[in-house]
Amino acid sequence: MNLDKIVTKSDYKIRYDLYKFCKITSKGLLFPNFKLILRRVACGNPNPKKKEYAYYRILENKDEKCIQFIIFYQWQYFPPHKHDYHPFFIYLDKNLNVSHMIYDKGHHRGKKIIPTKKPLIFSIFLPDHHFETKFKSMILTRPLKCTYKPLKPKQIIYFWKINSMAQLKLRTKLIDPWDSGIHYTFRDEVQCPNCGNSHLLDFMNLLKNRLFLKIECQNHSFKAEYDIIDQTFTTLKL
Repeated sequence: MNLDKIVTKSDYKIRYDLYKFCKITSKGLLFPNFKLILRRVACGNPNPKKKEYAYYRILENKDEKCIQFIIFYQWQYFPPHKHDYHPFFIYLDKNLNVSHMIYDKGHHRGKKIIPTKKPLIFSIFLPDHHFETKFKSMILTRPLKCTYKPLKPKQIIYFWKINSMAQLKLRTKLIDPWDSGIHYTFRDEVQCPNCGNSHLLDFMNLLKNRLFLKIECQNHSFKAEYDIIDQTFTTLKL
C-alpha cells in the first residue's frame, strides 16, 4: 500500500527537504522575503525527550508549495487533555517566495497573514498553546526552541487512528492545504443530508480504517463517515 496516497491528494508531491526553502535559525524561520520569529508565552518548549516536536512536510502542486508545520505537545493543561496539535502552513509561490501563511488561531480557526518586510513575531501561548501575533515586544516573550521532525505518513495515520480525544482532527485540510475552507477553519466540514446545514467535525470514533460520528442537527440526526484509505467523506440520514 502506498501510504503517500493516503495522506495527500494524488496529484500532490510530498517532500521533506525543508532546508532548500528556508533557513532555520535560533530565532525562527528565514525565507527570502519573510522572517518568522518563533516565540513562546507562559509555556515551555516542545521537549523531544517526551516526543514533542515541530513536525513538518512540504506538499507541492504544479505552481506552488505548502510547508505544513504542526507543533506537537503531549499534554495541554487548560483545559486538560492529552495531545495538543497546532498547525501553521506557509505557502510559497513559483519563485519560492512566501505568498501567505495560514495558522490555527485557536479552536481550529484559520487566520491568514500576508508577509511584509517587517519580521513577524509569532508566539505560542498558554492556556491552550494557540498562536498569537499580538505580542509585539520581545520582552514579553521567550524564544521557542523546538526540534524539527519530518511528518511521515505512518505518523499521520497513527495520529488519525487514536480512538480518543487525543486524535489528530486535522484531516482533509492536511491532505489538501489549498482547500478554500482552510481560510476560516482547519477542521473537516460536512453538510447535513437532511437540511444542508454545515457542521465542523472534531473527534470521530474509529472502526478499522473508517472514522464515524453521529451528529445532531436541529430536530434530526445523521452519520458522518470518513474513509482514511479512500479519502472520502459520506453522510447518512438517521
